Amino acid sequence: MNLYDILEINRDASVAEIKIAYRKMAQRHHPDKGGDSKQFHIIKEAWSILGNAHRKATYDETGIKVDLNRLVEQHVESLFESAIEQGIAGNIISECIKQASQMKAQVKNKEAKVSHEISRYEKLKGRITSCSLNLYEQILEAKISHLENTFEQLQIEKAVARMIIVELEKYNDEKPDIFAGFDVGSRTGTSTSTPTFTRGGGNW
Repeated sequence: MNLYDILEINRDASVAEIKIAYRKMAQRHHPDKGGDSKQFHIIKEAWSILGNAHRKATYDETGIKVDLNRLVEQHVESLFESAIEQGIAGNIISECIKQASQMKAQVKNKEAKVSHEISRYEKLKGRITSCSLNLYEQILEAKISHLENTFEQLQIEKAVARMIIVELEKYNDEKPDIFAGFDVGSRTGTSTSTPTFTRGGGNW
């Protein structure tokens, strides 16, 4: 069920209508009034997203419920920390954008492979029939479900990588030649390893 259905409103509902719907649903399902605590939590989550302009826009565009803006902030922080530690010679912003672009390209490649696998498994549906419990179909559905979850995660990673690039483009490196003429040893230069994406804001 999508967030709009949870609050029993249309997708074109105004901010005021969303707020009114949330209050009505929260009052109806509040645990103190005999409501279900799990449903109450779901309603609060729906409001936390639809009641926030940025999170609502992300959800409307991608269907993703996580706070992408916070993920972007964490990864930009990680990139800058790495750049400071490495003592990158040259334009730091350009190097950070390069790393984010590499990750975006990797995610797109993975996304294409997963999409291909899903299509392949979909074609296998109905191939084996049974007059009783069809274990073949169950296994197939489980594999498809797993791949669909993976695909959704990759969409999140791709969206984050794209947003990181946009965020980095707001910065300027005013001293790209700061290490010119200095011997900074092994700390000079850019890393040749590909950054690793972690959803919790870890290393790149």
